[in-house]
Amino acid sequence: MLTKKICSEWGTGEPVLNRFKFVFRVVLSQVKPGMKIEDILIAQTKGFKRNYKPEDVKRVLEKYAKETLVIFDGLDEIDLDKHEDIKDIIEGEYHNNLNVIFTSRPEVITTELQKYFSSVSKMCGFTEKSRKEVLLKFLNTEETVHSFEEKLQSLDKNNYYEKDKLVELTYHPLFCTM
Repeated sequence: MLTKKICSEWGTGEPVLNRFKFVFRVVLSQVKPGMKIEDILIAQTKGFKRNYKPEDVKRVLEKYAKETLVIFDGLDEIDLDKHEDIKDIIEGEYHNNLNVIFTSRPEVITTELQKYFSSVSKMCGFTEKSRKEVLLKFLNTEETVHSFEEKLQSLDKNNYYEKDKLVELTYHPLFCTM
């Protein structure tokens, strides 16, 4: 979800991201072992299959590496030993001027892997107190917050999964501000 938001912000001209001419989002769980980065970008970018060849994409990546951001979503969902191009990007052996962001569950980022990243950030959810403050900010009154929470609790008791997912979303800053 965060990676989609970043791409959306870039597409709407968000000033922080406007230094990039190109922003790509790669869902790593959809990448087949052995795929080259050019083929990955073609496969996962709408309109690219018809209009671009791998050598075109490679030329763009080489020419505009400093002005390109590639967001790799789900590092924890692939085996790096089977994805050489991704591993080479992490190790800085492939397009080392390319701007990249990798997302992953924190337990996958080992000390060995951390040495390749200039920074590692962990997103944390709200505490109960800060969650209530944000809900109050957006819903305006204590009564509305209370009513909202009651409605969440009264959701179909037979469908615990849906109810738990909705409640969980109120603990994450990203979802509360979208």
